[in-house]
Amino acid sequence: MELLLLVLLVVCVVLVSALSKPFELRHGLPPPPPADRQARPAVWLTYPAYQDNFDYDNNEIWNMRYIANDQFHIPDGPIFIMLGAEWTIDPGYVQGGLMFDMARAHGGAMFYTEHRYYGQSFPVDDLSTNNLRYLSTEQALEDVAKFIRDLKMSEGYHNSKVVVVGGSYGANMAIWMRAKYPELVHAAWSSSAPVLAKVDFSEYAEVVSQSLSACTDIIRNGVNEVQRLLQTTDGIQQVSHDFNICGTLDVNSLGDTSNFYKSIFSKFSGETTIDWSLSTDPHHQDVWETTTIWLPGTDAQD
Repeated sequence: MELLLLVLLVVCVVLVSALSKPFELRHGLPPPPPADRQARPAVWLTYPAYQDNFDYDNNEIWNMRYIANDQFHIPDGPIFIMLGAEWTIDPGYVQGGLMFDMARAHGGAMFYTEHRYYGQSFPVDDLSTNNLRYLSTEQALEDVAKFIRDLKMSEGYHNSKVVVVGGSYGANMAIWMRAKYPELVHAAWSSSAPVLAKVDFSEYAEVVSQSLSACTDIIRNGVNEVQRLLQTTDGIQQVSHDFNICGTLDVNSLGDTSNFYKSIFSKFSGETTIDWSLSTDPHHQDVWETTTIWLPGTDAQD
C-alpha cells in the first residue's frame, strides 16, 4: 500500500510537470490570453526613469521598458496600465483579455510597464548587494507615477482617467497606486493580491486543495508516505531515486528538504494558478459591468 501511494504521488507530479513549464520559468502571471483577432501588433518602448526617485542629487537615468497599444484610443479616453512585477512583460496582455476588452469598449489606450530589476529594465549595471538598494516597491510605484504624469502631458491624454491593473504582487501595486496616488489613479483592478504578508501562507494551499479535490486524498497520503520514508536510510535512497533527484536528498539540510517539498507543491499550485479563463470567469463580467458604469462619465465616481 505504501509503495502504491508513493507511485501515485510520483505519477501525479510527473503528469503535472509534463503539462506545464518548470515552476521557476513561470513564476508570476499565467501566460497571456490568446490574441484577439482585432489586435494590432504591440509596440515596445522605453521610458527614461530616475535611478533613485527620492534622491534629487542622483541624476542617473535608466530605460524602463513598456509595451503600448493605442489602437482603440480616442482623445481623452481612459488609460489602462498593467503593472509588471517580478517577471518579464509580455505583449499578449495588451492584445487580448479583459484589459483589451475594456479598452475596446471605452476608447482606451493600453500600456504594460516593466518593474525595475526585472525583464530588461535595470537601473544599475550589475546586481551587486550595493546596487540592490534601488530595488523597492516605493521606487517601482514612483516609476509608474512619473510615467503617468508624463503620459498625461501628451496630446490626447490630458483629461484621461487612469485605471491600473495587476495580478499577484502586481495586484498589490495596483492597490497601493490607487491609495498613494489618488490624484493620478482613478481606479484599480487587483487580482489575487496578497496584501496581508504572511510567512506561513497556509490559506493558499487550502485553495489549491479545493481546486484539486479529485486528487487531494491521493496527494496528501502520498506526501505522508514520503515523509515516512525519509525517516530511514533506505527510504531516502528510494525517494531520491523515484523523484529523480541529483544525488541523494540531504534530510539534515533545511534548504534541501524545504526545496524538495516546495518542488512537489509547486507543481500542483502552479497548475491551478495557470488554469484561468477571463472569458468564463464571473468576476470578469462583474469588472466589465463596473467599468461601463463609471468610465463613460466624468464625475460618476471621481
